[in-house]
Amino acid sequence: MQSRRCALRHRVSSPTLICRCRRRAAGSTKIEGMMFRSHSQNGEDIVLWRALGSISQGTWIDVGANDPVVDSVTKVFSDAGWSGLNIDPLPVIEERLREARPRDRNLCLALGSAPGDLQFFTVEGALGLSTTDSDAAASYVSHGLDVTEHSVPMRTLASVWDEYVEGEVHFLKIDVEGAERAVLEGADFSRHRPWIVLVESVEPVVLDGTQRKEPGAIPPPPSTHGQWESLLTTNGYQFALFDGLNRFYVARERAEFLAPLLSVPFNVLDQAELSSSRAERDRLEQELARMSAERDLLGGELAAIRASSSWRVTAPLRRLRSFFS
Repeated sequence: MQSRRCALRHRVSSPTLICRCRRRAAGSTKIEGMMFRSHSQNGEDIVLWRALGSISQGTWIDVGANDPVVDSVTKVFSDAGWSGLNIDPLPVIEERLREARPRDRNLCLALGSAPGDLQFFTVEGALGLSTTDSDAAASYVSHGLDVTEHSVPMRTLASVWDEYVEGEVHFLKIDVEGAERAVLEGADFSRHRPWIVLVESVEPVVLDGTQRKEPGAIPPPPSTHGQWESLLTTNGYQFALFDGLNRFYVARERAEFLAPLLSVPFNVLDQAELSSSRAERDRLEQELARMSAERDLLGGELAAIRASSSWRVTAPLRRLRSFFS
């Protein structure tokens, strides 16, 4: 798969729109007048918003951007007037992003340690698992997933940053299913200093619906940060948080203010809810409404039967049967 229309020839700059619902102070996820609704898979946007939500004109870089809505770390920031650079090697994802994010810049390519072409494995029906890791692809096949292999163009993070980004980058998110080290090797943290770096740091897990859902039924997946963390720590980034799925790092020059805000995963004090929880609640409310309507319908039918002449005529027979039973 070769890139076609994907590389847009202009640069990311801060958006001019100002968030009308920005929080009052740093360290709070409460949006004025409403509860913060997360769109991310694991509450990553809640943690980032806690640290960065007071910024009205922010910018991100999202490597392995995936869908602009489902499990999106950046949607809440986009809705608040931010814009960013989204990078994903799948044309279908680039098309979704282009349609949903008119302020963003969207690149249809992979990132690595050097420019060239790269073999990429697309997981049909689970695009978020798509990877450059052949071992991971083989594992997906063993789980019954449909995997296709094709070639994608590859650049370095430093080169796309130079071409498309101006000004501060407030967070860099990397979710590349096993290619974290290659992406970080292609960065230049001496010139490019995102305030926060968020990296998925566990091996991919395939949930096929057969696993038990009790707490502890699925063991924690192996961590991968030992393969690439030194590329951050030796370049002036300090570890701030592991949320069970991702590791958050903060630039040392920003750590005094940001590190305390990133030190804990999302919790009840954030006054936020995951979109998956909201979706389940909406589903249950719809089911309750359906059952209530069905109950009312049956109640009306029963009332009509009891009001009918045949019901009154047969009343003595029912009393007689009750007497002998």
